[in-house]
Amino acid sequence: MYKDYFYPLKNYNIKVGEILKKNIGLLVPSMNSGGAERVVSRLSYILNEDYNVFVILFEDTYMKYNLNGTVINLGVPAKVGHNFKRILLPFRRARILKKIKKDKNLDVVISFLDSPNMVNFISRTNICKTILSIRNFDTNYKNFILRYLFRFLYSKADKVITVSQVINEKISDEYNLSRENVITIYNPYDLYEIKISGREEIKEEYKSFFESNKVFISVGRQVYQKGFWHLIKAFKKVHDIDPEARLVIVGREESGGKSINLVKELGLEKKVLFTGYEQNPYKYMARSNIYVVSSLYEGFPNSMVEAMGAGCAILAADCKSGPREILYKSPNLQDISFEIEYADFGILVPPLSKIENWDKNVLEKEEIILSNAMLTYIQNPSMQERYSEKALERVKDFNYEKCKTEFECVINA
Repeated sequence: MYKDYFYPLKNYNIKVGEILKKNIGLLVPSMNSGGAERVVSRLSYILNEDYNVFVILFEDTYMKYNLNGTVINLGVPAKVGHNFKRILLPFRRARILKKIKKDKNLDVVISFLDSPNMVNFISRTNICKTILSIRNFDTNYKNFILRYLFRFLYSKADKVITVSQVINEKISDEYNLSRENVITIYNPYDLYEIKISGREEIKEEYKSFFESNKVFISVGRQVYQKGFWHLIKAFKKVHDIDPEARLVIVGREESGGKSINLVKELGLEKKVLFTGYEQNPYKYMARSNIYVVSSLYEGFPNSMVEAMGAGCAILAADCKSGPREILYKSPNLQDISFEIEYADFGILVPPLSKIENWDKNVLEKEEIILSNAMLTYIQNPSMQERYSEKALERVKDFNYEKCKTEFECVINA
């Protein structure tokens, strides 16, 4: 049976005057670390002034982000076991969610990520809008049944929100969706929060590491998508030319130790810092110089935009989607980098290979271009400073007010 409670620990009571506010559900698997979870956390604050917000979770085991509103736990976490039981999970969750939609008189439920999108759709009611949100570019489902299922879901949803225009165009074309039914809303960022959090002290043993003024940083879980083998091998070439260079990787270890082992094989143990998961990555961004995106694919790279807000110059692989859309004021979304490309707000390099190669002796063409771009930054301090200023200028376009207005248009349509 589901349970609901108030979070964080403060009084949150619906006043008499608030009874006319719409009831909005935000559906996400958990509040563990992740980009979608971070956006849900921010939306719970952004929308709370004008709506009664309910954050609905599959499980509440992990609560890494603060929330503003009523939190409801479905109490149906993911289970490793027989395939048949896993197949039934969405239907169990949907049955509970349907009851919640009725009990709480929800007007709209916005879901984030594939599994919540499926549960939101299955639990449809006549009085509650179903809004599905796509957070990543990688929607090429290998399983034919899943591909057909999501095509059906997106075509029948009241609205579909994409996190980038590239994703918008892709799914509209691939799934033959009405352009009017697919809306792009960029993720919101709080510059003040980033600035204040960036002042927090770091561990004493890390301080000497940041004494160099040639510190590269990347933030993300150590998973395939982030392509960290590319970044580490490119950094090796950079370090061979400039021993003052440093690399920081902030994020939970989920690669089976591959990243750490590669660093050891390349003899970079004292030059590469793995911090693990950090509640506040901004304190590392604020002490770094250049943020690097080595991802194979993205949706809208949160950490990259946050690093812009922390004053880092940006270097990004031209993966789909996000970097080109962010680093140009008016991007041609059909373009793709084949060499180092100097964009309006940062530097782009060609997309990196999606084939994993942890061999320390193999340096691919794209990795060489990435390393050359890294060297370009540290050898040209004036360019680095200019792009740092440009990044701070660009990040203002992704503010809370704009995001709030765009979500309100979808909710009230």
